[in-house]
This record gives sequence, C-alpha cells and structure tokens, in this order.
Amino acid sequence: MRWLIFVIGGVLAFTSCMKDLEEDKTYPVEQIPDEVKLDVVELTPDYVYRKYYDLSSNRVVASHEKTAWDLAFESLPGRDKIFLNSAKFMYAGNTGKKDFENVTSTADAEMIFDHSSLSSDSTAIGNWRKAEPDVYVIDRGVDAEGNSLGYKKIKFKTLERGRYTIEFANLDGTQRHEASIPKDSISNLVMFSFENGGEVKYLQPASGDWDLVFTQYTKTLYSDEGEPYPYLVVGALGNRERISTAEMQQSFSEIDPVVTDTAAFFPYADLIGYDWKILQGDVEAGDVTYTIRSPLTYIIREDDKNIFYKLSFTDFYNENGRKGYPSFEYQRVIRP
Repeated sequence: MRWLIFVIGGVLAFTSCMKDLEEDKTYPVEQIPDEVKLDVVELTPDYVYRKYYDLSSNRVVASHEKTAWDLAFESLPGRDKIFLNSAKFMYAGNTGKKDFENVTSTADAEMIFDHSSLSSDSTAIGNWRKAEPDVYVIDRGVDAEGNSLGYKKIKFKTLERGRYTIEFANLDGTQRHEASIPKDSISNLVMFSFENGGEVKYLQPASGDWDLVFTQYTKTLYSDEGEPYPYLVVGALGNRERISTAEMQQSFSEIDPVVTDTAAFFPYADLIGYDWKILQGDVEAGDVTYTIRSPLTYIIREDDKNIFYKLSFTDFYNENGRKGYPSFEYQRVIRP
C-alpha cells in the first residue's frame, strides 16, 4: 500500500513539474500573411479627383477636386516649404524685386515647376524667408477644362507662431489682398486658393492616416533629343512623412519577406509615380492606350510602424474600358 501511494505521489509530482515546464516554455507564433487585397481608385477619365489611400484600412480616406487649391503650405512643426498645385500645371518664379507695385509681368522671373519628388530643395518657391521678402510671380495653370487661370504676384511675408502671412494681387495690381494661413499640426500640408480673395482649405487627412495619393501631376519628361518638357501625368504619389518605397523588377508573387532586407528604399514622393503603365499609340492624334509594365512590384514601408507591403498595378481601365481607374493588388509582407 505504501508502495502504491509512493508511485501515485511520484506520478503526480512529475505531472505537476511537466505542467510548470510547459507553462514556462515559449512557442513560436506563426505569422499568417494577410490576404491579397484588390482595389481600384476612381479618378474618372478626366482625372478630376485627388484621392488619398490608406493601405492598412484598404480604402480611400479623403478626396477632393484636383483644382480646389493653388498653394500648399507645410503644416508640421519646424517645416516652412510652399508647394504649387502641379495637377493644374502651375509654375512660378522669383522676380528678385522687393517693390510689389513695380512687378507687372513675368519678365524678371525664371519660371519653373516644382520637382515631382516634392523634395524640399526642389520647389519653385524655394527659400522664401528673408528679412525683406521678394515678389514672386505665379502662373495658376489651367482649370479642369484646360482653360488658363492667369497670373498672380505674391509676397510670402512671414511665418510666425504657426501662421503664414502672404500678400497677393493680379499683375496689374487689382484684387490685392492679404491672407493668413494657420498650420494645423496634424496634416503635412494646409492648402490655399486665390479664389474669393483667398481661402484656407484643410483638405489633406492627418499625416498618419494615408500612404498614397492618386492624382494628376506635372512631371518633367524628355524628348528623343534629350530636351526637357513638362507634362501632365497620372499616377500615385507617396506620403513622404510616412513611407519609403522600393521598386523591384519582379512579379508580385516573386516578392518574399527576405527581399525587404536587401531592397533600396527611398522617400521620394514620385518613386511609384506614373510609369507603372506604358503609353502606346499616336499622342498627337489622341489615339492612345495604356498597358501595365511587367514584371514590376513596389515594396512600401510605413516608416512609423515598420510595416511592409508589396503592391503591383493590374489595370488603368474599368470594366467599361474607360481610363482613369488605376487598379492594383497588394499584400502585407510579414518579415521573419
């Protein structure tokens, strides 16, 4: 009987010990990849919209007409750059003059476009903060129907206590106004329109709420002879405050988690850009079609979360054969 009690006690003690060991043991957690997501962004054949897309929620989080604004002012703390609305084919130049009344034409200004990378050192406005500000001339580009919107002359006067102050007018001095543009601290940019004497517009979602913006924008292309010329293209620009991107000449299925360790990531807004599609046909006659480049996949890293996605475009047309509907597939890449 004593022997039996001893055996049972030993078994119970061994079982209890094993249970403790099992509870202390750490098991590897299997990372199950997200499903492949498919989506389409509806810009329409006239590309009238600017749409902000968030990969984590698989949706457009904000949208507005591409012509709704003229200038964009950096809004986050410590930032002071000013951008043109390149969807309107806008460009600008510094006259080098201080006297607002004496500027009546573009004669003294070298008119240039913002670089599509949106790098802070490649803007038409450039370093505007001076003790005595210069007068700039801005070509407002074209409206949705391609009609010219004319010129403005402008002084970017101050940035104090989170508020920009500007003065602007027509080249002949009419419709002269001053405006104040406050930062909002959560979005990359605050927009401003010259319409109605000046309108501040909070059109962009919070910086951490979007990855890509689908839009028309101005890009400098080159002729067969190497001559540069600006052109309106349609594509996807990245949120420079949130993501970095790598371009891979591989198919979507070939991209595995190991690639994220060797891919070269860059913060340029236009790294995805427009040339994931190829233009074919007679441009002058307007008889053109778009085909998708292949193999081509982009790896997108959300720098704030260190999350990776792979993305490939699949079409530029909807089911009715109408252009302006970029379709794509993407999937979160789970690193080991």
